[in-house]
Amino acid sequence: MDPLNKAFIQLVSKSGWTKAETARRLELTPAVITRYFNGETRPSLTTIKLLKLTLGDTSPLPGRDTEISVGLNTYRELSSWEENLLVELRRLERGDARKLAQSFRGIIEMLK
Repeated sequence: MDPLNKAFIQLVSKSGWTKAETARRLELTPAVITRYFNGETRPSLTTIKLLKLTLGDTSPLPGRDTEISVGLNTYRELSSWEENLLVELRRLERGDARKLAQSFRGIIEMLK
């Protein structure tokens, strides 16, 4: 199984949340969470970072330094200002946070 899937499963187990609760908190569908658990699709590094931050875990990804390579892409861990931004996002009303998160995901996808 892909290391990102393993990391995702470990984080969900650590949270004690059900798959449905994880999906709700990450604003994903339960089907997507199930595909991550089954290894059918791989969670993005952004999704894993968001899950870690939602749990209050700002440590590097398990077994990784400050950078992680996935395929041909290399990603870095969040800087303190990015962590602060996500903390502030969590303080927003759910609808507002959802709109900003969607915009943020769009920007990240464009930067890949």
